[in-house]
Amino acid sequence: GFKDCSLIQRVIESVAKLVNSAHKSYKIREKMEKIGKFLHSRNVTRWSSQYLMIKSVLNFTKEELDNCFDKVNTLTEVQREVLNEVCMLMEDFAITTTLIQSDSFSIGYVMPLFKGMTIELENVRKFKHCEKLRSNLLASMKKRFQFLENNEIFALSADIKAFTTLGTF
Repeated sequence: GFKDCSLIQRVIESVAKLVNSAHKSYKIREKMEKIGKFLHSRNVTRWSSQYLMIKSVLNFTKEELDNCFDKVNTLTEVQREVLNEVCMLMEDFAITTTLIQSDSFSIGYVMPLFKGMTIELENVRKFKHCEKLRSNLLASMKKRFQFLENNEIFALSADIKAFTTLGTF
């Protein structure tokens, strides 16, 4: 993931420091409350919390961040570009993780989700800052889930799920 991408790691650490400083400052929290926005903290045990943290920061315009933090240590344009690219790459993972953790998740969704995410990562445009992350994610997914393509149970369950969803059975 992010370990091989030093620019992304540095930007995420900057964002984490920004969020931490907001949570420690009553003045900053008060300014955020006035505009009806908040910053989500990351949790080291849940990867999706980094995604949510990044999304919450990007929810602020440059002017709103500058105002809340008195123009101290806010995001540069390059950092915003990096964060936007990271969010574009991680959004499908966040949605899929939420689906998998739901009570209504079925084994029949595994193969279609894997295939869809793989195709998406293969066909997404080239990134200015996050191309290495994209290729790392794709390689990791193929390595971890390649066995699905040769597993009859996953293929059959995907077919059954498709038929039952369409109301054929």
